[in-house]
Amino acid sequence: MKKYDELEKLLQEDTILDKYQKEITSNLIKSLNNQKDMELSKKYIYKNIDLIQNKITSTPNDSLLYTQYFIMKLYLNGRDKTLQEIDSMKAKNPKYSKAYYDYILRDLIEEYPQELLYK
Repeated sequence: MKKYDELEKLLQEDTILDKYQKEITSNLIKSLNNQKDMELSKKYIYKNIDLIQNKITSTPNDSLLYTQYFIMKLYLNGRDKTLQEIDSMKAKNPKYSKAYYDYILRDLIEEYPQELLYK
């Protein structure tokens, strides 16, 4: 049984995570908690994508932000479309290595547990 309300409360009480990470996590919890209303649920994911894109703009050398970005895309678009988007980025953006695209981003999406995604 997923206890999203309990998790949200713990997150609010947390003093270790920074504001950005708390907001990303909170939005994901709210999204999962509102799966019966997929329009509302996806709004939280879009909020996260905006936050992540802003963070990428302000810290462009932080390649790990793309892991968060593509996980959010996984919730919106599913595994196949997200993998296609990674391949597209790989073809257009040589800034990162082939290993980064294939063994970090692709593996992350391919291995992301199905039980954590929408039902």
